[in-house]
Amino acid sequence: MSEQNKQIARRFLAAFAAADTAVLDQLVTDDIVDHTPSPGQAGGKQGLLAAVTMFRAAFPIFASPSSRKSPRATSLLCMAESSARTTVP
Repeated sequence: MSEQNKQIARRFLAAFAAADTAVLDQLVTDDIVDHTPSPGQAGGKQGLLAAVTMFRAAFPIFASPSSRKSPRATSLLCMAESSARTTVP
């Protein structure tokens, strides 16, 4: 994986964690495929942006997903581990 692709992946993860839909809008194509969509999530870029907004509204305290190098120096492992906290009345 090129250094440029690694930087794009890191920007995507940071934007997702920060719910920065403006950056996500720049990074993804209109026909992006989410292989693990939320129930009822629309397809494409608009579905992804709506899901990010929904996650941030539901979990305002959201810890960033991590990205770290795999044992093979040529690839980047994007971990979808995250944590969130919300309060229930």
